Amino acid sequence: ASGIVKEYDEKYCAVVIPYPCAMGTGADIAWGAMAAGSDAKEAVEIACKRDLHSGGQIIVLGLS
Repeated sequence: ASGIVKEYDEKYCAVVIPYPCAMGTGADIAWGAMAAGSDAKEAVEIACKRDLHSGGQIIVLGLS
């Protein structure tokens, strides 16, 4: 694995996303939480509490 996160835009062009990354409607909230010291899971939990369109089961996967 390269350690690079890529997202593809509407023209199928790869856009490199800085690490750590957050995507979706709660991304700004999650970014803020991580900038304040939260880990990724905590950031998603915070985003789910604050964003009306975020929610559901949180599954954490580790990369080695």
